[in-house]
Amino acid sequence: MVTPFASPCPPVQWVLQITGRRRRTYPKLSSPCSNRWSRPVLPGPKPGLGWGGDVFPPRADERSWAPPTPTSAQRAWRRAISVPELWLAILGIGLYAPPAMRVAQLSPDAVEYIDIARRLAAGEGFLLGIKAYHVGGNDILHDGMAERAPLYPILAALLLRTGAGLAGLQFANVVLAGLCIVLVCGLGRTLFGRQVGVLTGLLAVASPVLLVRLVPPMTEALSASLTLLAVWLVTRFGSPPRAAAFVSAGAALGLAYLMRPTVAALAVALPLGWLLMRCRGQALGRPLAAFGVGVLAFVAPVSVYSLLTRGTLSYSGQSYLYAVFRDADVLRNGFRGPLPTPLEFVTDNAAFVVAAIAENTRSYSGLLLFDVDWLLPLAPAWPVALWMLARGRYPRRVWPALVVAAINFLTYAATWANFQERYQLMTLMLLLPFAVHGLSGLGLDRLVWSFGPIRTGRITLLHLVVLAVVFVWSATLVRQYGGTFTYGGEPVGTRTDRDLRWTGPPRWVQDGDLTRLLDWIDARTEVDDSLAHGQPWPLTFFTGRSSTLLPIRLDQPRLQQFVEWYRVGYVVIDTRDRDRRGYQGYLEALSGLGVRWSAVGAYRVFDTRALWRRA
Repeated sequence: MVTPFASPCPPVQWVLQITGRRRRTYPKLSSPCSNRWSRPVLPGPKPGLGWGGDVFPPRADERSWAPPTPTSAQRAWRRAISVPELWLAILGIGLYAPPAMRVAQLSPDAVEYIDIARRLAAGEGFLLGIKAYHVGGNDILHDGMAERAPLYPILAALLLRTGAGLAGLQFANVVLAGLCIVLVCGLGRTLFGRQVGVLTGLLAVASPVLLVRLVPPMTEALSASLTLLAVWLVTRFGSPPRAAAFVSAGAALGLAYLMRPTVAALAVALPLGWLLMRCRGQALGRPLAAFGVGVLAFVAPVSVYSLLTRGTLSYSGQSYLYAVFRDADVLRNGFRGPLPTPLEFVTDNAAFVVAAIAENTRSYSGLLLFDVDWLLPLAPAWPVALWMLARGRYPRRVWPALVVAAINFLTYAATWANFQERYQLMTLMLLLPFAVHGLSGLGLDRLVWSFGPIRTGRITLLHLVVLAVVFVWSATLVRQYGGTFTYGGEPVGTRTDRDLRWTGPPRWVQDGDLTRLLDWIDARTEVDDSLAHGQPWPLTFFTGRSSTLLPIRLDQPRLQQFVEWYRVGYVVIDTRDRDRRGYQGYLEALSGLGVRWSAVGAYRVFDTRALWRRA
């Protein structure tokens, strides 16, 4: 007998329940699944009636069966695994972690942070043993806050005390990179919906900029995650405003300020963006007061400390970057006398400052929009995004992210003396959701292909475009797995010294005599001796000796004055360095004053302690 049925057979029904598709009305034909599916192991919605409405005698277990009630832990687990941000974070951490755990990624900035953390962990205090900026006093081992923010070295020192090592520092940054991916995805989801959020998070995972900039042991990962958290909190809970969210957002920016002083500008930008987002009639004073309390909880103590010890509210000692034409004027071109104040420099060189800011603006814009590792693959989205912004088509909640991105861009464009690509990392992450939404505005999500046995799968042209960008961007990650990293836009390999596999500037990695020089320093110098070299960072990192950057264009009297001023024990001259190899003749001429030298491969090491001991 043919049994009519109006609902799908069990396997089809389970597929429809999993995929969330609406149940269809099927023709009244016999079930293709035979009667064995009429008595499933898991009873159907109508016990005793079968799956097609045909009558069967109910079994005893069918009479008493009821779906089990999930526990609270089960419900929490089911909610957690249904959150796309979680899976994207796991994907990002899983992809970033292997290269980060195998290879230490060094740079001058990273070495200085590590040096402060090591000395903190050893109980020596917040001291930096590398004098690269020739301003301030003559102590090579000096206060680390003169050049580096305090929070990251303190946290790094705590990790080093646990025995985590450099691999632990980089893995912690990998976890923070995963948090950045979560927040970028969450921000896109809050602004433009689930699809845009998930695709934005996928782009963040594949972005070579995030991979290269967030993993090394520096402040970028923690600073970026805290800033993104503040923006997401205000965007998500800013209308209607919740005081707890504003306190948390202020606290996040206050902590970020302890890693990057320029976050002070973002602490002004975020409330401004919220004011543009705020609807008429909503509370104004209470959210702003809550935000200010969160910021001041961390900014006030360090400002008071700085005022008492340095005479200024800003803890950063790098205000001299606003008193020079280029940062090289206090680095390799330094040791040339006192600097003017920033106000005096700007007043005397107003035309140069305006031109330099305009040049920085052009360079940063080109980096963001026309570099294949940044936003160039998403270029078709920007006309749509600008049109929607000009026509007021965006929802009001986009303003916090847009204002923070704009202020971040302008803040570093105004730092004319120091162009650094990593400074625009925050701008990139805040613009990613707008890029994906702009692609969606081109109608790419309207071209749909369905697939599967009952055509439950669905993919759009937007998905294919994003996957193509992911494929292009993933080349950097593939190269890292193969042992090739990127520094300053150039590919660089790895090397092993002191049982540490590391990478860094090509000049360090490709130096065949570096190992011999390190061994000589360990064997022939004392721990308290200081060094001067054109590349002091690897010397201090591997030997623990304090060191200073040897400037260029010094004549013999000025070089002797430099050695005596900093009380340099050993001057290391690289004969391959065209800017400094002339110093060899100057120092050899001082042999009558007790200067002695040794040859170590391509290096000449001069013992200059006699110059300042006699003084």
